[in-house]
Amino acid sequence: MLRRPLALALVLVSSACSSSGPTGSTGGTGGPPGGATVSYAFDFTTSSGQETHWCQYVKLPKATTSEVLVTGYTWTWENMHHWALYRTTPDLPAGVSFDKPFDCFQPGAMQYAEPASLVLAGGAVGAQTFPEGTGFGFKPEDVVIVQAHTVNTTAADVHAKLEVTLDLGDPAKVKDHLGLIQFYDPYIVVPAHTQAKAQMRCAIPQDMTVLFATTHQHTRGTGVSAFLDAPDGTHGVAPIVESKDWQHPSVSKDVLTLKAGSHIRTVCDYLGDAHDVIQGQDKHDNEMCMFIGYYYPVVAPADAPAFENCIQTPIPGGVGDGYGTGAKTCGSSLTCIQACPPGDAPKPGDGRIDVGKCWQGCLVDSCAGASAPLNDLGFCVQTKCATACAPGGDCPTCVVANCGPQYSACQAGGC
Repeated sequence: MLRRPLALALVLVSSACSSSGPTGSTGGTGGPPGGATVSYAFDFTTSSGQETHWCQYVKLPKATTSEVLVTGYTWTWENMHHWALYRTTPDLPAGVSFDKPFDCFQPGAMQYAEPASLVLAGGAVGAQTFPEGTGFGFKPEDVVIVQAHTVNTTAADVHAKLEVTLDLGDPAKVKDHLGLIQFYDPYIVVPAHTQAKAQMRCAIPQDMTVLFATTHQHTRGTGVSAFLDAPDGTHGVAPIVESKDWQHPSVSKDVLTLKAGSHIRTVCDYLGDAHDVIQGQDKHDNEMCMFIGYYYPVVAPADAPAFENCIQTPIPGGVGDGYGTGAKTCGSSLTCIQACPPGDAPKPGDGRIDVGKCWQGCLVDSCAGASAPLNDLGFCVQTKCATACAPGGDCPTCVVANCGPQYSACQAGGC
């Protein structure tokens, strides 16, 4: 199965599409003043019974200042599910095509996209205006990627259209640049015809403000509650955002002030359908559990991908734990995952985490306190014993010599 580089995309199948470049008040070498807009239009066709993700490179306008500040956006679409906007990486080749859409799921297709999107929007018509003094900063003529997702459950082809308008602000008046949190739970198991639960806890590395918090699940989702836990570990009682409808998640417009050392704890509930499902990208065959929100000030670029996606250790800089909803200790969970096929181990990258069914089941069955010491042990093994723990290596000897304290802490830890 082809994967997407961000949390909300699913399995891609082929279609055809076309797009047009920017329109609106963006022409000329002087660049857009504050209050200007830039618009883009796209259209494509999705065949019967298929689901598509098409991407398109787009160039932002020129400017006489050092930045182009996006302070809001509006959109309309027909026959779609959601759209997203990504920054591109510094190694983007010169001369990319701005008039040839590409299949987002083709191997390597999104290699020049930043792991986390800046915009992820649902609903056929919508608008987002950021508070005064905030916005997303770009360099003049920066290249971004627009992604469009559609699902065709009909017996005929559908023709989808997307129109996006970006509001541009005066850089002198935008003090706080925004980032996008997309906390993502990699461990979900929903048995057929059974109620199930998933949860995660994501650390906040610095004081920050969160705007427009929301949630995301797939078709079996019956509710999401996100809580703010204090730096001293005290659990929040009232949700900071709560959704009861996976198709129409709530959006909190409350401004959230988060302190360094606090955690966002997200709890997701499900009711299984005819088949067992696990975490993954396919809306029909997998489930998700997410907390999403804009935030500022943005963390350091080197740390942003791990933080914004709540990628757990054994990834350097990982921030996620508290995954289990069962009663297994760290030691029992370690025994469980050691019996899983080697290919089941988490494979983070490009803003996603692919995890096998066995490994997901072990973590879901653990208690919430088991994943932090398990993460610490996994991080040590990855950084100090990766070669020894590959097939044919002497993993136990390396772990004893280099990760003894972490192994002992896991074995001794309770719930």
